[in-house]
Amino acid sequence: MAASVSSAVPIAADAAPEGALPRQPALDGIRGIAIVAVMLYHAFSYQPALGAPWVPGGFMGVDVFFVLSGFLITGILLADEARSGSTISRRLWYRRTRRLMPAMLLMLVILCGYAVLRAQPWDLYSIRGRGIAALFYAENWYAIIARPAPAPVSHVWSLSVEEQWYVIWPFLLGGLLLVTRRAQRMLPAILVVLCIASAMWMAHDGGAGHNTAAYQSTFTRAGELLLGGLLAMAVRRRPTATGRTARATIEIAGVAALAWILWCFAAIDDTSTGWLYNGGLYSVAVATVLIILAALQPGSPVIRRTLGWRPLVAVGLISYGLYLFHIPIYAWIDHRYTGLGTYSLTALRFAVVGAIAVASYHWLEQPFRHGAFRGRGHWLALGGTLMTLALIVLSTMGARHARPWQTLQFTYANASAHGPPGTPRLLIVGENDGLSLAFHDRQGTITDGVAIGAVAAIDCAVGGDRPLLGNLAAPPPTCDPWFDTLRAGASFEPDATILMVGANAMFDHRAEGRDLRVGDPAYATRLRHRLDRAAALLTEGGGRLLITTVTCPGVADTDTSAVATILRDPARRAWVNGVWRDWADQHPNLRLVDLDPLLCPNGDPRPAGPNGPYRAADGALTGAGIAALRSWLVEQSGLVTH
Repeated sequence: MAASVSSAVPIAADAAPEGALPRQPALDGIRGIAIVAVMLYHAFSYQPALGAPWVPGGFMGVDVFFVLSGFLITGILLADEARSGSTISRRLWYRRTRRLMPAMLLMLVILCGYAVLRAQPWDLYSIRGRGIAALFYAENWYAIIARPAPAPVSHVWSLSVEEQWYVIWPFLLGGLLLVTRRAQRMLPAILVVLCIASAMWMAHDGGAGHNTAAYQSTFTRAGELLLGGLLAMAVRRRPTATGRTARATIEIAGVAALAWILWCFAAIDDTSTGWLYNGGLYSVAVATVLIILAALQPGSPVIRRTLGWRPLVAVGLISYGLYLFHIPIYAWIDHRYTGLGTYSLTALRFAVVGAIAVASYHWLEQPFRHGAFRGRGHWLALGGTLMTLALIVLSTMGARHARPWQTLQFTYANASAHGPPGTPRLLIVGENDGLSLAFHDRQGTITDGVAIGAVAAIDCAVGGDRPLLGNLAAPPPTCDPWFDTLRAGASFEPDATILMVGANAMFDHRAEGRDLRVGDPAYATRLRHRLDRAAALLTEGGGRLLITTVTCPGVADTDTSAVATILRDPARRAWVNGVWRDWADQHPNLRLVDLDPLLCPNGDPRPAGPNGPYRAADGALTGAGIAALRSWLVEQSGLVTH
C-alpha cells in the first residue's frame, strides 16, 4: 500500500475543561501500546536488511489514535456547549495550537538538519513539498494530489487529518446539536450514517486502486473520529454501567477487543489492502471504542488495571513526541550509516527518540501548554511558523523535481516459506510484478504443496548500474548489490528458480562510464553477461532455472511520466524479450516462460479472473492477480505433478 503505509498521531488531550471527563491513565496506556506498535512497524519499513517487521500491522495504531482523538475532542466540545451554549470557541483552537505547534516546529527543524547534512539532492524536492504541507497541516492532501516521493515527514499526514477535523468538527457538531435539539435520538443515528458513508468511501477508493486516498483522506478517516465522538456522547449521558451484568459484559468485550487489536498488529500486514479497506481498519476502530468504554469503568479488573500499568502510561504521556520525532530520527540513524544490526539499531533508535520525546515533553510542550509566553502566543506561533518555513526553503535549496525514475528506486527482499521435510521449494526472483509477490508474501507461502520464497530488487536489477532517461542518469543505487540479493535468495536452496526480470532492462543504462542504449549490441552483450552471472548463482545448488518474458507494464494508464512511457514502449519490450530468448536458446537446461497468456492476453494489460481483475487502476497486481500469478508460476516450475 502506499502504502507505503504511515501511521497516526497520538495527541494527548489538554487538561479537561469543566464538565468534561477527568484524565484517565488507562487511555494513556492505550496510547502507549499503539505508539510502540507504530514505532516497531516503521523501524522495518522499506529496510529489507533488517528483516521482516516484528509488528507487521503496527500501522493500525492509526485507528486507535483517531478514535481516541474523536472521543476526547468531542467530550471537550460537549463540555464547552453545556457551559457556554456553543461548540465553537477560539479558546479551543488556541489550546490546540499551544499543545501541538511547538513540538511540530522542532520536528521540522530536525528535518531541515537532515536535508542539509544527510539527504541526497534528489530527495530535497519531496522534503520541501511535504515539509511545507506539514507546516500548514495539509500533508495528507499533498500526498494524495501531488503523489510525491517518501520523505522523513510523510508520517505527519495523520496529524493533518486531525487538525482539519479540529476545524470542521466544532461547526458540524454545533449544527447537528442545533438541528436535533428537539429530537436528540436523531443525532447518534446521523453520526452512524456518516460513519458508514466514510467506511464505504474508503472501500470505494481502495477497490479502485487509489490506496493513498483510501488511507490518508480526511473523508475516509472521518468515520473513525466519528466513532470516538459517538462514544463521547454515550459516556456523557451515562459515564459508567450500573448493573453487574452490564459491567461484566463491557469488561469481556474490552478484553476481546484488546486481543483483536494485538492480533491485528501481529498478524496483518500492509499488503492486505482488500481486507483493510473493506472493513478491516474499521474493525480496529470499533475494537478501540470497546476498550475505551471498558477502561472508563471504575471496577474494571483487567482492562483498567492492565492499561493503567505505569510504564505504559508513561509512554502514552510522551506519545505525541515519540510519534513526531521517530521518523526523522530513524532517517538520521539508519543501518546504512551505522552498520548496526537489527536489535542494536532498534535499541539505539528507541533510546534516542525516547530521550528527545521526554525532553520535548518537559521543556517545550508542557511549558507552552501551561501558560509560558501567555499573551504572546499568537505572535510566537506566527513567528515560529515563518522562521520554520524559511528554514525548509533554505535547507532544500537546489531541490530537483521528484526524480523521474522514482518508480525504480525501491527494493524489497524476502525468502522464507518452509514446509514439511520433502516439500519442494520454488524461488521467485523478480522486479515489478515479482516485487508484488515478494512484498505480499513477507512470511512466505505454500501453494499447491510448493513452498515459495521470493526475492525482489528493482534499484539494482539485472540491467545494473544507473538507468537513463535521455541523458539524465538515476542516482547511485541505495540497495544492496543485486547479486548479493540473489545470493540471499539462493540460500533458500530452491528446487527451481523463476527469474522474473526485464522491465528495468527496458531503460538505457550508464555502466562503467558508458551509455548503453536499448537496441545496442553492446548493451545486449552486457545483459547476457549479467544473466550468466545470475544463472550461476541461482543454480549452484543444482535447482532448475526458468526466465520469464517482460509483459504488459504495471503502470497506470493516466501516468504520462517518462518512466511510464518507456515501460509502455512495445519496441523496447520486444527487444528485451529478444535478448532473453537468444540467451535461453544458448542454455539447453533453461526454459523461457511467456507471461503474456496470463497477464496480458490479447494485448489487454488489465486481465480479470474469476476472483476479480488482476491489476488495479495504478497497474499494480491485485490480490487476485498475485494469487493467480503465484499458482501459475508454481505450475510452470514443473514442481507439481497432478
